Amino acid sequence: MKKKEILLTVLTLLVFILAAANSQIFFTRFDMTENKAFSISEVSRNIFRDIPDQVHIAYYISARLAGLTPIPGQIEDLLYEYAAHGRGRIRVSVIDPEKMGRSGAGIEELGIVPQQIQVVERNEQSVATVYTGIVISYLDGREILPVVFSVSNLEYDLTRRIQKLVSGKKPSLGFLFGGEGMSLSQDMSFAANSLAESYAIREIDRGEEIPSDISVLCVVGGKDLDEPALYAID
Repeated sequence: MKKKEILLTVLTLLVFILAAANSQIFFTRFDMTENKAFSISEVSRNIFRDIPDQVHIAYYISARLAGLTPIPGQIEDLLYEYAAHGRGRIRVSVIDPEKMGRSGAGIEELGIVPQQIQVVERNEQSVATVYTGIVISYLDGREILPVVFSVSNLEYDLTRRIQKLVSGKKPSLGFLFGGEGMSLSQDMSFAANSLAESYAIREIDRGEEIPSDISVLCVVGGKDLDEPALYAID
């Protein structure tokens, strides 16, 4: 009888452990890399608080490419960090375009850009078309990372694009010029055009009260600003 009780207790504990291991509530990941390459920042870990509905991150990666380099595995690890901390509001899918019928024109319609790589099979060299990109979906909105082949800056891109999708608007980036005759169109047009995809760009006059909705303020030629302009910035 005692043996049955012990066995029942062990089985009950085993069921509990298996259930806990399968639950996101008890989900724990360990990043053993020296620079914590696959650990996301506090801002990214807490992004779920600003997400009313579920965000879906779909990573489209060709199996052939995944078999040639460890980078796709590193990208998956980073994405699953979002899911682990997302409290059910961030879902991650890793999809082989060929298996899901998304190869060719279908996958490219999503915005994923094909890449050509050289492969050697049976001592023969050939060129293969592969895909490695991310689609972030939220309600009716979508953000595309057409080519993803590094974890460098990936967290920044993911968090920024999720925030953009959820808020429904771009963060504001202000330019304030201290030099006489300087302007956005004449002196920073290239930078402004490059940033316009992610930010709403605004030029702010010297001495003007800085609008409260400005997320980032770039001060160019600050040494020429007078006291009233510095006071407004302060």
